[in-house]
Amino acid sequence: MHLLSILLIVAQMGGAEGKCGKIDISGYAHIVYEYTMDGTSGNYGLMTLPYVRVKFSGKLTDKLFFRVEPELTTGKIRYAYADLKHIPYVTLRMGLLKVPFGYEFQPFPVTNVTPYLSQATKLFTDLRVGSDGGVMAIAKLPYTELKAAILENDSTLSKGYVANFTINPVEMISLGGSYYKGHIGAWYKLYEGYLAINNPLINIEGNYIAREKEGDNYKSYGFYVQAHRKFDLPMNGHYICPAVKYGMIEPNDTNANDKAQEVWIGFNYGLSKYIRLMTYFNVNLEEGTSVDNNRLVMDLQFSF
Repeated sequence: MHLLSILLIVAQMGGAEGKCGKIDISGYAHIVYEYTMDGTSGNYGLMTLPYVRVKFSGKLTDKLFFRVEPELTTGKIRYAYADLKHIPYVTLRMGLLKVPFGYEFQPFPVTNVTPYLSQATKLFTDLRVGSDGGVMAIAKLPYTELKAAILENDSTLSKGYVANFTINPVEMISLGGSYYKGHIGAWYKLYEGYLAINNPLINIEGNYIAREKEGDNYKSYGFYVQAHRKFDLPMNGHYICPAVKYGMIEPNDTNANDKAQEVWIGFNYGLSKYIRLMTYFNVNLEEGTSVDNNRLVMDLQFSF
């Protein structure tokens, strides 16, 4: 936390243009209300504050940038890294960084479409290595972006690896994939492929993820597809974005009747550039034993 104090002092002392350049301060918070329809124990509502983050970022020199982002609800640093841009087309990122895996996870929780990640994406995020210490190279080439990183993973000497590519053959189409191998108590391997189509009529995104664990004789996999469209409203800065998402998860491909499906239907309502309300109804369908876990989720997001 000493680093954050120094950054705040520098920002207050000039905001300022000097050898250290300018520090930008931004952030966001989510207030989530979840009403679950539980037929066994009765319906119930739950209010949570899952994210309150402040981001400090800036340019130290013409080729050296930084970002520090603490999570105030836990008191832990979520991201803290430096970007070095000495090689044309290539950025070298070092520190506690966001692991480039999970198409839906990359914009979360800032510009995500639905309040919660899909069960397929949680095959990765449930490992709790979404942010990890390491070194990553990012190459931005014509129509293509490549990322490769060596990661710390757990406290053993075993390191993790991730590689990601995204191709934009035309302006409105993005497609890509990732491979992740990491040691989190045991060795895990994950694969993903994704496709996004963004045009003036509708935005459609889909992602498939598979996970394997060393020593297990089965594979977990899942996918989601979502469609959404933003409509500007007459009031200045207001908009509405209806959306629908369908997902499927297979936790163990050697077990019968354990697949689960999820459907999200709702909208995002923007009250200004800095405030939006996400309102969704989530239906969950289990192949085996049915669970009463359908829910209404409202997420009020503030940013600055």
